[in-house]
Amino acid sequence: MIAPLVLWIDPGGMTGLAVYEAVSGGFEADEFEFHEACSRIEWYCQTFRGTLAIGWERYTPRPDKPQTNAADALCPIGVARYVSRKYRCLVLPEGPQMTPKTADRKLLADIGWWVPGKNDAQSAAHHMLKWMMRSGNVPPAIGEKVSVHLHRI
Repeated sequence: MIAPLVLWIDPGGMTGLAVYEAVSGGFEADEFEFHEACSRIEWYCQTFRGTLAIGWERYTPRPDKPQTNAADALCPIGVARYVSRKYRCLVLPEGPQMTPKTADRKLLADIGWWVPGKNDAQSAAHHMLKWMMRSGNVPPAIGEKVSVHLHRI
């Protein structure tokens, strides 16, 4: 069963946040610089506590790639880990690193979760939807559109 409120984080130079409210079916996504993103993550955790499920994209530094921006991804994850534990939120399994592909973009647009011009917000929305699909928590309001989309592939 889906939590009353779900927050997904796509960490980076701009951190994408996607929020789904189960009762109303409300959804919003945007992207923020580090301090604003962390303030919002903490606000959600403090305000909704045990009714909030929170997840984020996994970030694994790679020795074969330059890591000049590793802190951009690791720091928001650290903040999310800390405040989610502090306020006893449900921490979801980390999502795999991925970028929405053309079919994913179409599905996000079909369900009203595509945020034009905001790549990190789109990525956070994509991670949330993929988690819903993997965990069997696709809300009925969007389940039919997801099902139709999957049959087209």
